[in-house]
Amino acid sequence: PSLSTGACEGRHEAGTAPGGCGPGRGRVRTRAAESRPEWYVQSFVALAEGLQNALWASALSGISSTALFWWWERIEQRNGYANYNTLSRFIADVPWNSGEVQRLDAKCSEENLRVVGLRAGKRAWLWVFDPAASWEKVAIENQTPAERRGMSVELPGWSTSKLRTEWWDTRSGQVTAQQSEMPTGSTLHLQLPSFSRDIACRIAAD
Repeated sequence: PSLSTGACEGRHEAGTAPGGCGPGRGRVRTRAAESRPEWYVQSFVALAEGLQNALWASALSGISSTALFWWWERIEQRNGYANYNTLSRFIADVPWNSGEVQRLDAKCSEENLRVVGLRAGKRAWLWVFDPAASWEKVAIENQTPAERRGMSVELPGWSTSKLRTEWWDTRSGQVTAQQSEMPTGSTLHLQLPSFSRDIACRIAAD
C-alpha cells in the first residue's frame, strides 16, 4: 500500500511511548499515517494484505498509532478485523505510558528482510517482513512469497541474563515457537523459525 503521512501532526515527549504520555526530555515530531491500497484492486483479500503490512509496520515503528486504513468501509462491510485483533493481542503488554518504550535496534542476516520493533528494558516486540510479500508484489503482480529459512536477527545492547522469546504467526495469532535465549556479550542472537511473508517475536525476561 501507499503508507503516507497525513496532514495531521502532533508532538510527544522524547523518551516516552509513541502515544506521548508520561514525562520525558525534549520533543519530537510525529505524524499520523494512512494506508491506501488503490481502489482498482477489487479483491478484499488483496486489500487485506495491504492492511496487514501497514498495521504491523506502523505499530512497531514508533509512530503515534497504527496506520489509518483509507477504505475503512470495506473492512466494515466484510468484518475484516482479524488483522487488528492479532496485532492488538501481540502489543497488549507494551507499557505505552511508562516512558521506557523506544525503537528497537536490530540487524537481520538477510539484507532484503525488514525489521522494525520496540523495546522497553528487558522486553521487546519486533516484526520481520519479507518485501516479496508487499502489497504490490502480491496483489498486483500475483506473486507468492517463498518460505524463508535459516534467517537470524542480532539485537545489540542486551545484558547477559536469560530471556524468553515467543514467535507469532501474524495472521492466525498463534504462538508457533517458544525458546530460552542468552545474549552473547551484549548481543542477543535470534534464530528465526521458517516463515512466509512475515513473522513477529516478543521477548521478555525468563
